[in-house]
Amino acid sequence: MTSSVRRNITNQINKQIVPRWEWRTFGEEFPETEKILQSLECTRVKHSEEIYILSSNSQNNCKIRNSLMDIKVVEQIDSDGLEQWKPLLKASFPISFEIVRLVLRTLHVRKPLVLRSQYTHHQFLNEIVREHPKLKPVDIKKKRNGYLFEGVEVEMAELEIGHKRIKTIGAESEDPLKVQKILKLLHLQNLPNINYIKALKKLNGY
Repeated sequence: MTSSVRRNITNQINKQIVPRWEWRTFGEEFPETEKILQSLECTRVKHSEEIYILSSNSQNNCKIRNSLMDIKVVEQIDSDGLEQWKPLLKASFPISFEIVRLVLRTLHVRKPLVLRSQYTHHQFLNEIVREHPKLKPVDIKKKRNGYLFEGVEVEMAELEIGHKRIKTIGAESEDPLKVQKILKLLHLQNLPNINYIKALKKLNGY
């Protein structure tokens, strides 16, 4: 990768974003937690259609949202099982082959045999992801409600994954102790921490 290309990729990374400690779980209903969240002010409601790219070789998170290639990786896991995620890139399509290479390195798979200087959204999915034996795209429709609770960002989302419908609750902060405190306040401390990639692999038998 040339220095100029590296600079171009680096310039697309939001330098204001720092690694954050995240916790998330999935299920059909969370009655106690939902009741508490309904008593709070909802700070945002977002609808989106996203494509997650699963890799049999990696647990890193690569997805397409709002026509952006979005990459983040796990930096570390603490003794309580919280995961610290670091955003690497958000790039608009068409994306250069150097960015495709970054995606593939993040997913721990080899580069494709047929190369282009840049890829549109559909070329990337059809020629790279769907043709690779170790990659699988998964389409998700989301409705995400966001809350700010004791300084921690909390999200309740309704997901549609194929014919399956499921809910997920997530909490994130730069401070892991704040996340642990919120989990207790929301009666979630005894539920497992399952990130999107792990959940999607289990739902899709991958």
